[in-house]
Amino acid sequence: MNLKLLGFLVFEVDETDKAINVAGRDPAWYGIDEVELEKRSRWTSTARAQVGSVKKTVEAGKEKSKGVSLSGMRQELMRVPNDRPYQKESNLYGDQDNDDFISSESDRQLLLMKQQDEELDELSESVQRIGGVGLTIHEELSGQLHVNDE
Repeated sequence: MNLKLLGFLVFEVDETDKAINVAGRDPAWYGIDEVELEKRSRWTSTARAQVGSVKKTVEAGKEKSKGVSLSGMRQELMRVPNDRPYQKESNLYGDQDNDDFISSESDRQLLLMKQQDEELDELSESVQRIGGVGLTIHEELSGQLHVNDE
């Protein structure tokens, strides 16, 4: 997931929140009641929390993947030949079980990341729509201020 996209989402949520605050000054003018303003305000709070959560997850995932790759390189460099042919058979099964577990966990994490990407894309689309509404409200306010000044 791109951190720039997350930054864009934070910006859009902030802009939407500003538009809601402007509309809250005179809800009747915009044909919005207090209940709708509260719903939209809760939505922006929820969206902000979700974007923050995804951002933390992405950053943690990047750090973890860096650690795994460094650990993997270290393990590769420190590898020694198997000089113990008498190694217990049960330990060999344990190694296979560990490899299977690691593989399944890796697959599960990839699936989880894909689902999070899809949810973030949906959130991005919602924020863009609401951002458009916010811009429309801003333009309307600017136009009304201009008319009132004349």
